[in-house]
This record gives sequence, structure tokens and C-alpha cells, in this order.
Amino acid sequence: MKTALTFFLFILLLASCRTAKPATQTADKTSSMSKGQKDSVIKAHGQGFLIEGNVKRMNGDLDGAIKAYLDCLTFDAKNDAAWYELSRIYEAKGNFVKALEAAELAAELDQKNEWYIFHLALQYQRSGMVDKCSKAYDRLIGIQPKKAEYYIRYSEFLNHNNQFEKAIDVLEKGEKATGADDQVIYQKFRLFAENEKYNEALVELEKLIKSNPYDPTFLGIAAEVYESMGQKDKAKALYDRILKMDPNNGIVHLSLAQLYWFDGDKTKAQEELKMAMSSGNLDIDSKIKIILDLYVQPGNTAVDPKVYELLNLLETAHPKEGRVYSLYGDLLFREKKYKESREKFAKAVELDKSSFITWSNLISLDSEIKDWNAIYTHAKEASELFPSQASFYYFYAYAAYQKGNYKECVETALMGKELVFENPPLQYQFWELLGNAYHQLNLHTESDAAYDEALRIDPNTAFLLNNYAYYLSLRKTQLAKAAEMSKKSNALIINQASFEDTYAWILFLQKDYVNAELWLKKALEHGGSESGVILEHYGDVLFFLNKKEEALNYWKKAKSKGGTGDKIDLKISDGKYHE
Repeated sequence: MKTALTFFLFILLLASCRTAKPATQTADKTSSMSKGQKDSVIKAHGQGFLIEGNVKRMNGDLDGAIKAYLDCLTFDAKNDAAWYELSRIYEAKGNFVKALEAAELAAELDQKNEWYIFHLALQYQRSGMVDKCSKAYDRLIGIQPKKAEYYIRYSEFLNHNNQFEKAIDVLEKGEKATGADDQVIYQKFRLFAENEKYNEALVELEKLIKSNPYDPTFLGIAAEVYESMGQKDKAKALYDRILKMDPNNGIVHLSLAQLYWFDGDKTKAQEELKMAMSSGNLDIDSKIKIILDLYVQPGNTAVDPKVYELLNLLETAHPKEGRVYSLYGDLLFREKKYKESREKFAKAVELDKSSFITWSNLISLDSEIKDWNAIYTHAKEASELFPSQASFYYFYAYAAYQKGNYKECVETALMGKELVFENPPLQYQFWELLGNAYHQLNLHTESDAAYDEALRIDPNTAFLLNNYAYYLSLRKTQLAKAAEMSKKSNALIINQASFEDTYAWILFLQKDYVNAELWLKKALEHGGSESGVILEHYGDVLFFLNKKEEALNYWKKAKSKGGTGDKIDLKISDGKYHE
């Protein structure tokens, strides 16, 4: 009958647990019950809110869970589970003061619950309460004397708080209580090593080696300790022991390589490195790092030929790893072996298309070699893979221009320049390229506007000033502006025959023949005597200075050099200027 009554009360509880009833209402309903029955009803109400809190917590409603747990505690203030769950939620919300208060209550109400005490220890640890945290761990170990984790955590806490000796004492007790658990012994080793007590650390390692005779892990750690102590012979002996068990252990070959390298024996180091590169149980990152550490020095473009021997082995061991080919390509690039370098980077992007840097290196090499078809293909694909990277659009547009695809160049450059932010040099390059492409399409208004934008960004680019001035002179428009730009280009770069010729030609169109002759003489002195165009221009100026025989002579020289205008034969046959 008692069991049935309790079940009935529990059902009533679940139906009404959404809202906590005032204590007076509960008292009214239980006034006819015995004290034991009344306590059962009240606790059942509290248990219902505990269940509700757990549901809300699992659904991520932490505030709702807090309310439910607090409602639970209004009925049952000694509900340890409610205090524990409240502590966990307060901790998650960053309210560490309330988290600690609730944790203390939970651990006090159930003094044998290891989870409560462990949680309390963590709260004390966070709050820097060293003594209280130590007592909590002592309680925990008293409940679970054979649980290695608690000894390890306790020792870590003590060591962190400058109580190294006490930490070791805790681990000594843990070693005895757990039956020499490997984790406890390893923690002792770690703390000894961390505190530079290497001899004591080696004693602990010897225990681990003895209990794990076929596991090379602890032998390797011991070898590293001996290395740090400067006892290289003992370290080598331990590495040799491991290789007898596992001849292809890449980590050991790598360790030996470093040991020999810094000992000055580069030959043995190289042999060990070759074994390490060929190893299938050594990760690619470690292999690449050792090559970079030993063979690639920052700022040094010289490459030791032995590194290529290692890279060839690395390619064989990791044929599908793009980073291997990128590293190979980078070293070849340092030696200015651009074609070979490009082959490696092309293989790298074939294997891994996700690396922006690798694509950039590949396209830069295409540009170095001036392979416009390759730049076009690679930059176009890269711009599709990295649609927010303006530099790829620039290379794509530039290659299209070089291939004579001027409309495609314009379309691509217009898209690319919209992606440039706070990068004036790249903005300049886009505008200059657009100006060139528009010029080729005879869209002169657009071309002039693009050149003006480029010069607004950088008004001191001599070659653009010269070219823009020359294009205006060809159209016989804005000659004053053309003269100003051409004069400035000659001031920026002196003794440049083509620049001097441009300025002279503009002066010629302005009918300033005297100064035109002066500038053409400069051009001839600075290499223009080998240019058919400059020689023809000089003849034209001489004709208008009434030096007709000299003019005819220079027209003939121009024809012999080639590259003249289409009226050169008429000028020679008629002995006069033809526009």
C-alpha cells in the first residue's frame, strides 16, 4: 500500500512540476498525512524540478535549468544533485563565486561522492585556494586510492604552485597505491625533467623501460634526456637499441641525423636523413621541417646539392603530397632554375589546388619565363579558385592582352580592379593595363581616362608618361598636355633615346622645328642612330629647317635600318616630306 501511494504521489508531481507551489499550499494538502508521508511528498516535488532542470540543461536552456534547480531546492534544500548541477551551470556561465559556493554545498551533503569532490577541487584550483584544493584532492584519493588520474592531477597542481617536493610525495604514494601504474611513473619522470633533475628522471624512465621492454617510446625519451645532458654516446646507444627492434623507425633516424649533424659528422647525418625521408612511419611535416632547419637558411640563396637527394626520396615516399613539390620548386627558384622550378610548382597545384601561395609562385614563374599561354591558363583557373584575389585577375588580364585578346583583357581587368583595396601599386597596374587595352581597341576616350587614373595614383611613372604622350601625338590631340608629360618623362629618366624622340616629335607637330632638332640630336647620341623611326623623324625635321639634302640622306639611312613609316619611299623618291 505504501509503494502504491508513493507512485501515485509521483504521478501527481509530474503533472504539476511546471510551477513551484507555495509551501502553505503544500502544507494544506498534506495536513492529514504522517510526517514521513509529508517528507516524501515534499521531496517528490523537489525531485520533479530536478528532472525538469536536467531536461532544460541538456536542451541548452541554462537559465531555465537554474530556475528549475532553485525551485527544487525550495522543497529540498539538501538535494546534493541540484547543488552540483547548479555549480556546473554557474561555472559554464562564468559565475565562479556561485559555482564554488554550490560545489561546497554539494560536496558537504554527499561526502563520499568523488565527482562532487573532484568538481570542488577544480573550483578551488581555479580560485587559487591552494590549501583547500589540497584537502579536496586528499579526500578524493581517500575515496579512490587506486585511481591514477587523481594523483597525476594533484601533483600537477602542486608543482604549478611551487610545491615540487610535495608533488613527488603524492606520486610516490600513488605509485604504491596503484601498483606502479605507468601513468603515475611517467608523471614523476615529467616533473623531474621539468625541474631539471635529470638523473632522477632517468631512474623513472628505467622503471618504464623495464615494464615495457618491447615499447621503443620510453627508450626514445631516455635518449632525448641523455642528449639534453650532453651524454651523446648514451643517447646513440639507446637509439641503436630501438633500431634493432624497429629498423625503419623514422623518428629515430631523424634524431640520429640531428645528433650527427650538430656533432659535425655531416656524412652520417645525411645517411640517417635519407633513411628518415624514406620512412613510412614519419609524418611529412617532420621531414619538411628538418630539411628547412638543416639546409635552408633565411637570406641564403645557395642550395646544398645534397638536399635534392633528400627531396627525391621525399617525392618517392609521398608522391601525392603537394608540399613536397612546393619545397622542391622553392629551392630550385633560389638557384634561378626557373623552368625546373615551374615544373615542381605545376605538380604541386595539380595535387593541391587550395594553396594561394603555390598558385602565386607558379604564375610568377610563368611570368619570369614570359610564357603568356601558361600565365593565361594558370591565372584564369586561379581567379576562379580564388575569386577575391585581385592579383590573379591582373595576371589573367595581362596575359589576355599579350595574346591580343583585348576585349577579354578589359573585361577581366574591370572585374579585378574592383577587388583592390588599399593597394595603390596594384590599382595603378590595372588602370595602366586598361589604358593599353582600350588604346588597342581604338577606344581613345576610355584609354585617356584610364591613363589619367593611373597617373593620378602615380604621377611619376616615366614610361607611362612617355607612352601616353606618344599616343596623343599620334592622334594629334592635346599636344600641350602631351608635351608636358613627355618633358617630365625625360626629366625622370635622362638619356633615353625613345623618350627624347617622343618629345622631339611632339615639338615637330607644334612646328617648333629648332627644339625638335635639338632633342633628336640627343636621341641620336643616346642610341637612336640604330632606330629607323628616329632617323626618319630627324629627316622630317631637317626638311622643315630647309636642310633638304641632309633630310634625304637621313631618310635613306632610316630605310636601311627598317621600322620606318609607310611613306618613306615617297619621301625618298620625291625628295620631300609626306605626312
